[in-house]
Amino acid sequence: MAVIEAIETVYLEADAANVTFSSISGYAHLQLSISGKTATSGSGTRDVYVQLNGDTGGNYSWNDMTGYSSSTSADAYAGFTHWYLGVMNGRGNDYTTTSNYGAINMIILNYTSTNMKTAPMSWSGAWGSTPMVKSSGGTWADTSAVTSIKLYPSSGSFLRGTAITIYGIKSS
Repeated sequence: MAVIEAIETVYLEADAANVTFSSISGYAHLQLSISGKTATSGSGTRDVYVQLNGDTGGNYSWNDMTGYSSSTSADAYAGFTHWYLGVMNGRGNDYTTTSNYGAINMIILNYTSTNMKTAPMSWSGAWGSTPMVKSSGGTWADTSAVTSIKLYPSSGSFLRGTAITIYGIKSS
């Protein structure tokens, strides 16, 4: 039987450019849950990115599937300085609307293994003038154990009221 424990919850009392988790040892797998929104002007989506262990090199690759309105797409990306985690605000969303929060869930299996590359999976959904859902999976071109996870919006900042929880999953 697996045991899931909340390691840490960050509830933003003020806007923040990023959130980093570094006390994540002692588990078999990690799960991350975000409920919040990001602030930026203009149209388009407000994405959330991830970097591991402070790695800012072009070592991240992912595939994603997107659905919004009556459109769907599937894309592949390689050689980026971050992973794409998910969307926080729907396409064309007016980010000043207080009720338009998004949700993201990510799982990283075997994050302490040094025998394979780290491969996350994420799911996200956001409400806006055009609601959007995304599913994504990728790899980090490094076999180091993950010791820190940095989350940050594609532009702007996480807004006050955003809640981010990281969970550890232990095998019994």
